[in-house]
Amino acid sequence: MNTSQELKRLINLVESRMEHDYSGRFVAPPEIDAAKALALYSVLGDAPLPAELADEYFAAVMLIQAALDMHDSVMEARDDERKGRQLSVLSGDYYSSMYYLILSQCEDITLIRHLSVAIQQINENKTLIHMKESSDPEIYIQAIRQKESLLAAETARRFGKEELVPFLEDYLFLAAVAKDRDSILAICGDESINIAVSDACGRMRNESCLAPSFFSRENRQLDFDWNSGSMTGEG
Repeated sequence: MNTSQELKRLINLVESRMEHDYSGRFVAPPEIDAAKALALYSVLGDAPLPAELADEYFAAVMLIQAALDMHDSVMEARDDERKGRQLSVLSGDYYSSMYYLILSQCEDITLIRHLSVAIQQINENKTLIHMKESSDPEIYIQAIRQKESLLAAETARRFGKEELVPFLEDYLFLAAVAKDRDSILAICGDESINIAVSDACGRMRNESCLAPSFFSRENRQLDFDWNSGSMTGEG
């Protein structure tokens, strides 16, 4: 099974855990973020885990990401979409409960602690981004880097892979800019984002920025095409 097939299998696993007969009739589940899925897959690939347990960890972390995404969607819903808003909140809570259930069954309290720290810090960074309390674009850029990468980064830390965190922050920051370029530009401005993207690309090309072995093994040289606003060279 190649990487694309393996990722599709894992994403299907997560989506099956997200299914709910009632809420599914009214609220669509959030789309799994491909870059975050790949980053998490690569981190778990470097962890000393049996394949079946790695699958469970992947599902757990992506479920908490889905819960965060679903709760974000509540903020974007129209005021007259009361039922949809309520079900979005409940769906997010359901995904969270599934995440806790999986990790409790795996008996990994340490990972729960790491992810709890990540969730708290993600919400703090979301508040900073949404409230726009600072005029310093560097603060926003760092908030975006943290918000996008913390789940993968704390998973890496749980398995003693602290050295992968800078790569994960850069990779997921570039993926976020590629995915949501216009809104990030509106917050930070062209000049600041240009510098941040250039710096991130430079660090990722530097051999001192350690990537998960998956990226080296498959010769995945990552770069960012600013003209098209997309990640390029991914295998």
